[in-house]
Amino acid sequence: ELLIAYVDGSYKDNRFGVGCYCLTNDGTYKLKASGVDTFNMHNVAGELYGAVIATQFAIKNGFKEILIVYDYHGIEKWVTGEWKSKNKFTQSYVKKMSELSKKITIKFKKVKAHSGNTYNYIADKLAKESLEVITV
Repeated sequence: ELLIAYVDGSYKDNRFGVGCYCLTNDGTYKLKASGVDTFNMHNVAGELYGAVIATQFAIKNGFKEILIVYDYHGIEKWVTGEWKSKNKFTQSYVKKMSELSKKITIKFKKVKAHSGNTYNYIADKLAKESLEVITV
């Protein structure tokens, strides 16, 4: 079974936000998270964590395939090797996605940011909402 995951990231006050809107045959799931931007990657950190979180969610719930729909090229380009990962953060992202790809088929699809795509908009909104929660 296929999980379609729209992922997006956000950034505010040295924290990144993650938003994932997942569609399945059985319904939809909203995932969000946030963290401290220790690698100074801004919203890119949220974008990449979104892909990881969505993939982990898919594996945990028994999906055989995930389609990660994104509006930031790095989500796909670093994994495919089209872009060289030059820092510890992107290198750890590539390593993690490589490990996850042994458990599930990962596919990617690019959508234009802020172009009226409903699901991409929801993922963006979730990423922004994740930054409203203060973690201690």
